Amino acid sequence: MPFEQQVIDVSVYQGEIDWPRVAGSGIYGAVLRAGYGREVSQEDRMFRQNYAGTVGAGLPVGAYWFSYAKYPADAEKEARACLEVLAGRELALPLYFDQEENSIPAAQRTLCALAFCRVIRENSGYRVGYYSYTSYFPSLDLAAIQSAFDTIWLADYRANYDKTIPRDMHQYTSNGSVPGISGRVDMNRLFRDFLGEEKEEEMDLSFDTYRIGPVSEGDRRAMAAFAEGLGIGYSHEGDYILIGPASLGDRKQLLAKAQSLGLGAEGVAPQEEPDEPSTGEGEPEEGTEGSSDGQNPGESGSDGSGEKTTLTLTGASPAQAELVKALAGLWGLGVKEGGK
Repeated sequence: MPFEQQVIDVSVYQGEIDWPRVAGSGIYGAVLRAGYGREVSQEDRMFRQNYAGTVGAGLPVGAYWFSYAKYPADAEKEARACLEVLAGRELALPLYFDQEENSIPAAQRTLCALAFCRVIRENSGYRVGYYSYTSYFPSLDLAAIQSAFDTIWLADYRANYDKTIPRDMHQYTSNGSVPGISGRVDMNRLFRDFLGEEKEEEMDLSFDTYRIGPVSEGDRRAMAAFAEGLGIGYSHEGDYILIGPASLGDRKQLLAKAQSLGLGAEGVAPQEEPDEPSTGEGEPEEGTEGSSDGQNPGESGSDGSGEKTTLTLTGASPAQAELVKALAGLWGLGVKEGGK
Protein backbone atom coordinates (compact mmCIF):
# COMPACT_ATOMS: atom_id res chain seq x y z
CA MET A 1 0.00 0.00 0.00
CA PRO A 2 1.42 3.45 -0.91
CA PHE A 3 2.60 5.54 2.03
CA GLU A 4 0.31 8.50 2.85
CA GLN A 5 -0.04 10.39 6.12
CA GLN A 6 -1.60 13.63 7.34
CA VAL A 7 0.89 16.29 8.43
CA ILE A 8 0.23 19.81 9.70
CA ASP A 9 2.47 22.86 9.53
CA VAL A 10 2.22 25.51 12.22
CA SER A 11 3.73 28.76 13.43
CA VAL A 12 3.12 31.40 16.06
CA TYR A 13 -0.20 32.15 14.34
CA GLN A 14 -1.73 28.93 15.68
CA GLY A 15 -1.09 30.09 19.26
CA GLU A 16 -1.02 27.57 22.10
CA ILE A 17 -1.39 24.01 20.84
CA ASP A 18 -2.50 20.96 22.79
CA TRP A 19 -0.06 18.51 21.20
CA PRO A 20 -1.29 15.34 22.94
CA ARG A 21 -4.76 16.05 21.50
CA VAL A 22 -3.25 16.65 18.07
CA ALA A 23 -1.40 13.33 18.27
CA GLY A 24 -4.54 11.58 19.46
CA SER A 25 -6.52 12.88 16.47
CA GLY A 26 -4.52 10.77 14.04
CA ILE A 27 -2.16 13.47 12.77
CA TYR A 28 1.12 11.79 11.77
CA GLY A 29 3.58 14.66 12.20
CA ALA A 30 4.19 18.41 12.13
CA VAL A 31 6.44 20.88 10.34
CA LEU A 32 7.19 23.90 12.53
CA ARG A 33 8.20 27.36 11.44
CA ALA A 34 11.62 27.90 13.01
CA GLY A 35 11.80 31.51 11.86
CA TYR A 36 12.26 33.86 8.92
CA GLY A 37 14.77 36.31 7.49
CA ARG A 38 18.48 36.82 8.16
CA GLU A 39 18.57 37.35 11.92
CA VAL A 40 18.48 34.90 14.82
CA SER A 41 16.13 37.35 16.52
CA GLN A 42 13.53 36.43 13.88
CA GLU A 43 13.02 33.01 15.45
CA ASP A 44 9.35 32.04 15.55
CA ARG A 45 8.17 32.89 19.07
CA MET A 46 6.41 29.54 19.46
CA PHE A 47 9.09 27.36 17.87
CA ARG A 48 10.73 26.10 21.05
CA GLN A 49 7.43 25.42 22.76
CA ASN A 50 6.03 23.69 19.67
CA TYR A 51 9.16 21.60 19.28
CA ALA A 52 8.98 20.42 22.88
CA GLY A 53 5.28 19.70 22.46
CA THR A 54 5.61 17.63 19.28
CA VAL A 55 8.51 15.58 20.62
CA GLY A 56 6.72 15.06 23.92
CA ALA A 57 3.62 13.85 22.08
CA GLY A 58 5.68 11.41 20.03
CA LEU A 59 5.09 13.14 16.69
CA PRO A 60 7.75 13.21 13.97
CA VAL A 61 8.78 16.83 13.53
CA GLY A 62 10.26 18.90 10.71
CA ALA A 63 10.95 22.61 10.36
CA TYR A 64 10.84 25.39 7.78
CA TRP A 65 12.51 28.75 7.37
CA PHE A 66 10.63 31.52 5.52
CA SER A 67 12.94 33.34 3.13
CA TYR A 68 13.08 36.96 2.01
CA ALA A 69 16.54 36.60 0.43
CA LYS A 70 16.94 38.46 -2.86
CA TYR A 71 20.54 37.41 -3.43
CA PRO A 72 22.59 34.30 -2.57
CA ALA A 73 24.58 36.10 0.12
CA ASP A 74 21.32 36.92 1.91
CA ALA A 75 20.20 33.28 1.64
CA GLU A 76 23.48 32.14 3.21
CA LYS A 77 22.84 34.46 6.16
CA GLU A 78 19.33 33.04 6.49
CA ALA A 79 20.72 29.50 6.55
CA ARG A 80 23.19 30.36 9.31
CA ALA A 81 20.47 32.05 11.35
CA CYS A 82 18.24 29.00 10.86
CA LEU A 83 20.95 26.63 12.07
CA GLU A 84 21.58 28.78 15.11
CA VAL A 85 17.88 28.73 15.99
CA LEU A 86 17.65 24.95 15.49
CA ALA A 87 20.72 24.54 17.71
CA GLY A 88 21.23 20.93 16.69
CA ARG A 89 17.69 19.78 17.50
CA GLU A 90 16.86 16.46 15.89
CA LEU A 91 14.41 16.52 12.98
CA ALA A 92 12.73 13.32 11.82
CA LEU A 93 11.18 15.18 8.88
CA PRO A 94 13.14 17.54 6.59
CA LEU A 95 14.20 21.13 7.11
CA TYR A 96 12.46 23.13 4.36
CA PHE A 97 13.51 26.34 2.61
CA ASP A 98 10.23 28.27 2.21
CA GLN A 99 10.50 30.53 -0.85
CA GLU A 100 7.32 32.23 -2.02
CA GLU A 101 7.92 36.01 -1.98
CA ASN A 102 7.20 37.64 -5.35
CA SER A 103 9.57 40.48 -4.48
CA ILE A 104 12.53 38.11 -4.94
CA PRO A 105 13.94 38.65 -8.47
CA ALA A 106 13.06 35.66 -10.65
CA ALA A 107 16.64 35.41 -11.89
CA GLN A 108 17.88 35.04 -8.29
CA ARG A 109 15.34 32.58 -6.92
CA THR A 110 17.12 29.35 -7.85
CA LEU A 111 20.52 30.79 -6.87
CA CYS A 112 19.19 31.80 -3.45
CA ALA A 113 17.65 28.37 -2.90
CA LEU A 114 20.91 26.63 -3.81
CA ALA A 115 22.92 28.93 -1.53
CA PHE A 116 20.66 28.18 1.46
CA CYS A 117 20.81 24.45 0.76
CA ARG A 118 24.61 24.46 0.46
CA VAL A 119 25.15 26.13 3.84
CA ILE A 120 22.74 23.73 5.57
CA ARG A 121 24.46 20.70 4.05
CA GLU A 122 27.94 21.91 4.91
CA ASN A 123 27.03 22.55 8.55
CA SER A 124 24.47 19.90 9.51
CA GLY A 125 23.10 16.47 8.77
CA TYR A 126 19.52 17.62 8.10
CA ARG A 127 17.57 16.49 5.08
CA VAL A 128 16.91 19.68 3.12
CA GLY A 129 13.61 20.29 1.34
CA TYR A 130 12.24 23.05 -0.90
CA TYR A 131 8.76 24.55 -0.43
CA SER A 132 6.74 26.78 -2.69
CA TYR A 133 3.43 26.91 -4.60
CA THR A 134 2.67 25.73 -8.13
CA SER A 135 2.70 29.06 -9.98
CA TYR A 136 6.11 29.91 -8.47
CA PHE A 137 7.87 26.96 -10.08
CA PRO A 138 8.02 28.31 -13.68
CA SER A 139 10.47 30.94 -12.40
CA LEU A 140 12.80 28.24 -11.05
CA ASP A 141 15.30 25.84 -12.55
CA LEU A 142 13.41 22.74 -11.46
CA ALA A 143 16.22 20.36 -12.44
CA ALA A 144 18.68 22.30 -10.26
CA ILE A 145 16.23 22.31 -7.34
CA GLN A 146 15.66 18.56 -7.65
CA SER A 147 19.40 17.93 -7.87
CA ALA A 148 20.30 20.03 -4.81
CA PHE A 149 17.40 19.32 -2.46
CA ASP A 150 16.33 15.99 -0.99
CA THR A 151 12.62 16.61 -1.43
CA ILE A 152 9.94 19.05 -2.61
CA TRP A 153 6.93 20.26 -0.64
CA LEU A 154 4.32 21.83 -2.93
CA ALA A 155 1.28 23.96 -2.11
CA ASP A 156 -1.72 23.75 -4.46
CA TYR A 157 -5.22 24.14 -3.04
CA ARG A 158 -7.18 23.46 -6.24
CA ALA A 159 -9.35 20.39 -6.61
CA ASN A 160 -7.67 19.63 -9.94
CA TYR A 161 -4.18 20.53 -8.79
CA ASP A 162 -1.02 20.31 -10.87
CA LYS A 163 0.44 16.81 -10.91
CA THR A 164 3.45 17.42 -13.16
CA ILE A 165 5.70 18.93 -10.47
CA PRO A 166 7.17 16.11 -8.36
CA ARG A 167 6.54 16.38 -4.65
CA ASP A 168 6.80 14.21 -1.55
CA MET A 169 4.41 16.39 0.43
CA HIS A 170 1.35 18.29 -0.83
CA GLN A 171 -0.20 21.17 1.08
CA TYR A 172 -3.84 21.02 0.00
CA THR A 173 -5.53 23.57 2.26
CA SER A 174 -4.88 26.35 4.74
CA ASN A 175 -8.34 25.98 6.19
CA GLY A 176 -7.96 22.72 8.09
CA SER A 177 -9.33 21.91 11.52
CA VAL A 178 -7.53 19.68 14.02
CA PRO A 179 -8.42 18.88 17.66
CA GLY A 180 -6.03 20.71 19.97
CA ILE A 181 -5.61 23.72 17.67
CA SER A 182 -7.86 26.78 17.80
CA GLY A 183 -8.63 28.21 14.39
CA ARG A 184 -7.37 27.23 10.96
CA VAL A 185 -4.30 25.16 10.21
CA ASP A 186 -2.44 24.11 7.06
CA MET A 187 -3.01 20.48 6.09
CA ASN A 188 -0.66 18.31 4.05
CA ARG A 189 -0.48 14.82 2.59
CA LEU A 190 2.92 13.19 3.06
CA PHE A 191 3.73 10.52 0.49
CA ARG A 192 7.26 9.59 1.59
CA ASP A 193 8.25 7.51 4.60
CA PHE A 194 11.21 9.53 5.86
CA LEU A 195 11.30 7.65 9.15
CA GLY A 196 11.38 4.29 7.40
CA GLU A 197 14.23 5.48 5.18
CA GLU A 198 16.16 6.68 8.22
CA LYS A 199 15.81 3.28 9.89
CA GLU A 200 16.95 1.56 6.70
CA GLU A 201 20.01 3.84 6.54
CA GLU A 202 20.85 2.77 10.10
CA MET A 203 20.75 -0.92 9.18
CA ASP A 204 24.08 -2.71 9.04
CA LEU A 205 23.67 -4.89 5.96
CA SER A 206 27.28 -6.10 5.88
CA PHE A 207 26.43 -9.50 7.42
CA ASP A 208 24.47 -12.29 5.79
CA THR A 209 23.42 -13.86 9.11
CA TYR A 210 21.86 -12.13 12.14
CA ARG A 211 21.21 -13.03 15.77
CA ILE A 212 17.78 -11.57 16.61
CA GLY A 213 16.58 -10.99 20.14
CA PRO A 214 16.17 -11.47 22.99
CA VAL A 215 12.81 -12.80 21.82
CA SER A 216 9.60 -13.83 23.52
CA GLU A 217 8.00 -17.05 22.33
CA GLY A 218 5.60 -15.00 20.24
CA ASP A 219 8.46 -13.04 18.66
CA ARG A 220 10.36 -16.27 18.08
CA ARG A 221 7.44 -17.78 16.17
CA ALA A 222 6.92 -14.58 14.21
CA MET A 223 10.57 -14.36 13.16
CA ALA A 224 10.72 -18.09 12.33
CA ALA A 225 7.62 -17.80 10.14
CA PHE A 226 9.07 -14.70 8.48
CA ALA A 227 12.33 -16.54 7.72
CA GLU A 228 10.42 -19.50 6.32
CA GLY A 229 8.42 -17.16 4.11
CA LEU A 230 11.64 -15.81 2.62
CA GLY A 231 13.20 -19.25 2.34
CA ILE A 232 15.96 -18.39 4.84
CA GLY A 233 17.33 -20.91 7.30
CA TYR A 234 17.16 -20.31 11.06
CA SER A 235 18.12 -21.90 14.35
CA HIS A 236 17.45 -21.20 18.02
CA GLU A 237 20.09 -20.07 20.52
CA GLY A 238 18.52 -19.65 23.94
CA ASP A 239 16.70 -16.32 24.01
CA TYR A 240 17.80 -15.57 20.45
CA ILE A 241 16.99 -16.79 16.97
CA LEU A 242 19.77 -17.02 14.39
CA ILE A 243 18.60 -16.29 10.83
CA GLY A 244 20.62 -16.58 7.63
CA PRO A 245 22.46 -16.60 5.35
CA ALA A 246 20.30 -14.06 3.52
CA SER A 247 20.64 -12.09 0.31
CA LEU A 248 21.00 -8.30 0.49
CA GLY A 249 17.32 -7.74 -0.32
CA ASP A 250 16.24 -10.31 2.26
CA ARG A 251 18.51 -8.69 4.88
CA LYS A 252 16.65 -5.39 4.55
CA GLN A 253 13.32 -7.14 5.05
CA LEU A 254 14.68 -9.21 7.93
CA LEU A 255 16.05 -6.21 9.83
CA ALA A 256 12.93 -4.16 9.13
CA LYS A 257 10.83 -6.98 10.58
CA ALA A 258 13.05 -7.16 13.68
CA GLN A 259 12.80 -3.37 14.10
CA SER A 260 9.00 -3.49 13.79
CA LEU A 261 8.93 -5.96 16.70
CA GLY A 262 11.36 -3.87 18.75
CA LEU A 263 14.04 -6.57 18.60
CA GLY A 264 17.78 -6.16 18.46
CA ALA A 265 19.75 -7.58 15.52
CA GLU A 266 23.44 -8.43 15.72
CA GLY A 267 25.41 -9.44 12.63
CA VAL A 268 27.20 -12.77 12.93
CA ALA A 269 30.54 -13.14 11.18
CA PRO A 270 31.18 -16.52 9.53
CA GLN A 271 33.60 -18.75 11.41
CA GLU A 272 37.04 -18.83 9.83
CA GLU A 273 38.26 -22.25 8.76
CA PRO A 274 41.70 -23.19 10.15
CA ASP A 275 44.53 -23.02 7.64
CA GLU A 276 45.32 -26.37 6.08
CA PRO A 277 48.91 -27.61 6.57
CA SER A 278 50.94 -27.11 3.43
CA THR A 279 52.80 -30.45 3.42
CA GLY A 280 52.94 -33.84 5.11
CA GLU A 281 51.32 -34.37 8.50
CA GLY A 282 51.10 -30.72 9.36
CA GLU A 283 54.88 -30.18 9.36
CA PRO A 284 56.08 -26.87 7.92
CA GLU A 285 58.08 -26.94 4.74
CA GLU A 286 61.81 -26.46 5.08
CA GLY A 287 62.88 -22.84 5.09
CA THR A 288 59.34 -21.41 5.47
CA GLU A 289 59.17 -20.94 9.22
CA GLY A 290 60.87 -18.09 11.04
CA SER A 291 62.57 -15.18 9.33
CA SER A 292 61.34 -13.70 6.07
CA ASP A 293 64.47 -14.77 4.19
CA GLY A 294 63.58 -18.44 4.62
CA GLN A 295 66.22 -19.27 7.24
CA ASN A 296 65.32 -21.27 10.32
CA PRO A 297 65.82 -19.79 13.78
CA GLY A 298 69.36 -20.15 15.04
CA GLU A 299 70.67 -20.97 11.55
CA SER A 300 71.32 -17.53 10.17
CA GLY A 301 74.82 -18.67 9.28
CA SER A 302 73.70 -21.83 7.46
CA ASP A 303 74.81 -22.36 3.90
CA GLY A 304 71.67 -24.38 3.13
CA SER A 305 73.27 -27.78 3.90
CA GLY A 306 72.78 -27.46 7.63
CA GLU A 307 76.51 -26.81 8.24
CA LYS A 308 77.77 -23.61 9.78
CA THR A 309 79.55 -21.18 7.45
CA THR A 310 83.21 -20.62 8.40
CA LEU A 311 85.25 -17.46 7.93
CA THR A 312 89.00 -17.67 7.27
CA LEU A 313 91.12 -14.88 8.72
CA THR A 314 94.18 -13.86 6.77
CA GLY A 315 96.45 -10.91 7.44
CA ALA A 316 94.60 -9.80 10.58
CA SER A 317 96.32 -8.38 13.61
CA PRO A 318 95.65 -10.10 16.94
CA ALA A 319 93.26 -7.32 17.95
CA GLN A 320 91.39 -7.49 14.67
CA ALA A 321 91.17 -11.26 14.91
CA GLU A 322 89.63 -11.06 18.38
CA LEU A 323 87.03 -8.53 17.16
CA VAL A 324 86.08 -10.64 14.16
CA LYS A 325 85.81 -13.77 16.30
CA ALA A 326 83.51 -11.95 18.72
CA LEU A 327 81.27 -10.72 15.93
CA ALA A 328 81.32 -14.09 14.21
CA GLY A 329 80.11 -15.69 17.41
CA LEU A 330 77.14 -13.32 17.48
CA TRP A 331 76.34 -14.16 13.86
CA GLY A 332 76.70 -17.91 14.37
CA LEU A 333 79.76 -18.17 12.12
CA GLY A 334 82.82 -20.28 12.53
CA VAL A 335 86.31 -18.74 12.28
CA LYS A 336 89.65 -20.28 11.35
CA GLU A 337 92.94 -18.54 10.98
CA GLY A 338 94.68 -18.77 7.66
CA GLY A 339 97.93 -17.49 6.32
CA LYS A 340 99.20 -13.98 6.11
